[in-house]
Amino acid sequence: MSRFLLLLVPIVVACDQQTQTALDDTAASTSPPSTSTADPGLPFVVEADGEQATVGLGTIDLVTVAGDRVVPLADVLQASGLPVTWEDRTYDFLASDDFQPSQRGCEPLGWTELEGGYAYPETGNLTWDEALGLPGCYFVNEVVTILVLP
Repeated sequence: MSRFLLLLVPIVVACDQQTQTALDDTAASTSPPSTSTADPGLPFVVEADGEQATVGLGTIDLVTVAGDRVVPLADVLQASGLPVTWEDRTYDFLASDDFQPSQRGCEPLGWTELEGGYAYPETGNLTWDEALGLPGCYFVNEVVTILVLP
């Protein structure tokens, strides 16, 4: 009996290897092609001096503010690559429903305030450092464009 088992072991091992190879070949032929590009995430348009650049929020490192994972607005501007001296400008925001804080009596913000601003990467909603004490008109939902003003 033990001789019979010794003869069967190499056969079983060979069959198992062939089965695994066949399974690997099948999986490789049915797998969708892989893509190496990461999802750029929700797009923000940065508009300055008649030029526009689109920045995917998913391409920017998240930070944690008040327990939320958000994208710093200053990093969005830097990622745009537009040739602008950011510190010398003011900023307004355009939402998907055309809401704009400056059209509701809220002055465009300076660089100091913008450095305390963040966007939720899933929604484009803005939030601000509480220490700035900004009114609700700056907590814009579904921002699509950051307007860089002279």
